[in-house]
Amino acid sequence: MLRANPGLADLGPVLPHGTPVMLPEITQAPSRAPTVQLWD
Repeated sequence: MLRANPGLADLGPVLPHGTPVMLPEITQAPSRAPTVQLWD
């Protein structure tokens, strides 16, 4: 997100109204960690 929008982090946690934000394409689904069961 920040790579596609240089300077975005400098604007702070709340963006000013009308600030354009580019949303990059998601190329791969996030991997999930295996689930561990403590009891059977």
